[in-house]
Amino acid sequence: MSVPPAGRLPGTRLSRWADRHSPFLLLAPLVLVVAAVVVYPLGYSLWVSLVDYDSAVQRWVGLRHYRAVVEYSAFPAALLRTAGLCCAAVAIEFTLGLLLALSVASGGSWRRKLIPLLLLPAVAGGVTAGLFWRLFLDPAAGPADFLLGEALGRPVTADWLSNTWLTYTGIVLADAWQWTPIVFLILYAGLRTIPSELYEAADLDGATPSRSFVFVTLPLLAPFAVLALLLRLVDGMKLFDVPLIFGGESEGTETAALYLYGQGFTSFHLGFASAGSWLFVLAIAVVACPLLVLVFRPPWRWT
Repeated sequence: MSVPPAGRLPGTRLSRWADRHSPFLLLAPLVLVVAAVVVYPLGYSLWVSLVDYDSAVQRWVGLRHYRAVVEYSAFPAALLRTAGLCCAAVAIEFTLGLLLALSVASGGSWRRKLIPLLLLPAVAGGVTAGLFWRLFLDPAAGPADFLLGEALGRPVTADWLSNTWLTYTGIVLADAWQWTPIVFLILYAGLRTIPSELYEAADLDGATPSRSFVFVTLPLLAPFAVLALLLRLVDGMKLFDVPLIFGGESEGTETAALYLYGQGFTSFHLGFASAGSWLFVLAIAVVACPLLVLVFRPPWRWT
């Protein structure tokens, strides 16, 4: 009985083809899942934003919903309100995170043992953080007014849940309390990558601690700082649960995400809400793209 050549064995061509395309075959299930979970919903929402989805006959309306979002709605005001809250919260988170990272990195082993304790707020969800700070600031049952009165030496009565600016303060405090640990962790990891020899060389050159911080620490920590800012700005623009707990969908505390949620799932103006969502994504991309470019900047260009 004759044996066929190796190249003509059954399945040989298929196995060779599979070997050549194995990276694509291994990625195929993931690509299909992403297409089903991400690409299809995005494409469908884009189609909804371009048709009159509220009527029985879903006729094409083009960019009419986008124009209505920009010119005839409260979305621009809600977007500006969200940007203000996000920037205030991220500024506090970055400042506190940097101070904590510098303190833990320059301290002994006992400070490093506090890291799990410092990360506990990040484990709490947004609803937990919002409820905790709402109860803490409640004028009737919370201890905030009492503690402020003890610190200032006089009675304090602040309506944290009715006054717009005080409510903003509570939202910012809740967000900063929850997410400062993440900024701290990123910056602390960046500080641990800086070789100690650089500080020793700077010390031999007569550099003061402040000059070592400016000319050694900051340039080498910059990529990690930009990464922390990128993650927090993108995530902070999606403020939803904490403002919902503090003020619901009232005009004073309505963020962009809350406004679009109300339009889509309360008023059922799905075309309008989809158009606003795409504009919202575009606004976040405008903020994120410059920071993303800086994240992938070559390390030697930071020094």
